[in-house]
Amino acid sequence: MLCYDYSVVDGVTYDDWYLPALNELKDYLYPQKDAVGGFSDNIYWSSSEGNANTAAAVGFGNGATWQYIKSANIYVRAIRQF
Repeated sequence: MLCYDYSVVDGVTYDDWYLPALNELKDYLYPQKDAVGGFSDNIYWSSSEGNANTAAAVGFGNGATWQYIKSANIYVRAIRQF
């Protein structure tokens, strides 16, 4: 729901924010994290599910991937189409 509620950036309204899939986080955003900016060396959720109880996440300190239980308190980063 957070991605749907996040709509105004610099006074311009957007309605196409979403939680990135695992490959978008690991293959595109992680290698460009310094150019994109705003990332910390924490773990970020992806929208990719492992099963009904888990989802994939990427560590932005080292690029490693994990499966976490969905109730875990992990960072998120909404993105728009790129």
